[in-house]
Amino acid sequence: PVSRRGRRGRGGAARSRGGGERDETAAEGPQGGAQLGVLRDAGCILATAMLVDAAWSGDWSRIGAISVATEGKLKLLSGAVAAERLALVWFLSSENAAAGDPKTEKVGPWTLAKALLGGTLCVLSALKQAK
Repeated sequence: PVSRRGRRGRGGAARSRGGGERDETAAEGPQGGAQLGVLRDAGCILATAMLVDAAWSGDWSRIGAISVATEGKLKLLSGAVAAERLALVWFLSSENAAAGDPKTEKVGPWTLAKALLGGTLCVLSALKQAK
């Protein structure tokens, strides 16, 4: 049979794995929101990696994409971002310590990792999902 993209399929082999036609509404329900959350978190982490690369690698100023002065400002910005992230991790860890019992942690290790790598936006989405 011909698929939607116009290529010939392998008959029943494709059906046996997937169980028939794909559900086109799968991305609209709760899973769609989760997919957007993953994309948002990945975007935050990527933006952090780009900031650190632009500020500290020296490659961008060497090839002339940014000036040395801009690189210096990016170093200050990345320092401020690092301070914000560490303060966020400390705050969330202190929330766990205040809870007392490790079984009733308010914030899990994945949320702490998101706080360090992705920042406030990632943590807010993780805390919202935890409720």
